[in-house]
Amino acid sequence: MSFFLTELAILRADVDAILATLDVKPHAEPSTLGDDIVLSALFSGDDAEKQPEPARSRGKRHRSSHKTELMEKIKASKRQRRQEKKARKASIIDEQLRVTNSTTDGVVLLDAGTTEGDLSLDLAGSGKSDPPAC
Repeated sequence: MSFFLTELAILRADVDAILATLDVKPHAEPSTLGDDIVLSALFSGDDAEKQPEPARSRGKRHRSSHKTELMEKIKASKRQRRQEKKARKASIIDEQLRVTNSTTDGVVLLDAGTTEGDLSLDLAGSGKSDPPAC
């Protein structure tokens, strides 16, 4: 038991020595902080009536606003993806129409009178007249 008491006394002495060497310094004097606020309000060019936002509430927002902002971002990204998909689809359709129009310009559909009722294409009609033979 005396072993534990001597160890405890040694530990207490060590803790006392550590605490004695620590220099406790106050953070900032309240008047210095107040002077900084007054000087910044005078020389910042902002309205003097504006109150600076308290330091403790700068990074804090109500949780419902986080959810609302998150939902708005999600909805905006979905809306953007939908618009991009719609534009891409319209572009593909326009391209298909251009290809169809360019390949069928001047083509005349003829009813050949076949028994199956198939239509035949007159590919010779390109819309341009033949050059005169000399």
